[in-house]
Amino acid sequence: MIATDKQSAAKLFRMISSELVSYKHTMPWCEARIQENTEPLAWLCELAVTKYGGDLKRIVTDFLNSEPFERFNYDLLDRYELGCLFLRHQRREISWATFLREAGSLSDAAESDPDCEWFYERLNRYEDSGFNKSLETTQRAEVLTELSEIIEDVAKDYEPFRLLYQAGDDG
Repeated sequence: MIATDKQSAAKLFRMISSELVSYKHTMPWCEARIQENTEPLAWLCELAVTKYGGDLKRIVTDFLNSEPFERFNYDLLDRYELGCLFLRHQRREISWATFLREAGSLSDAAESDPDCEWFYERLNRYEDSGFNKSLETTQRAEVLTELSEIIEDVAKDYEPFRLLYQAGDDG
């Protein structure tokens, strides 16, 4: 579960950046965290009332860049964001081609593993095949094999956001 410490906030930033999480998720999550604490953190209070994605990222970034300063494993966070993108594909928010394109772009900018060519080569084959469903299934299995641990981590971290969002949607 995503906590309110800086390492967890770095993951939250990647969830917001990838658009896996929006204000519809952060508002109920922040409200739950605020209710748990007798002295809620200021950044959570601000995040709880913010809707625009750019402002959500700014608030989390300001918290990440405040004292006491911490170091982050950016290679792991880059892979984490790839996992976020994959979950967006699983939720059918983005197509397979869009996932491959965005993952390639993210990997290119981050120099992560797998590298951008790994995703772009699959995108090229997928486009050349005329978006063949069988090839998509094969490629999805390859990505799941390559990113299985990080996808599981993201799914576990995302679950409380999903549940709080659905509870608010049902109520």
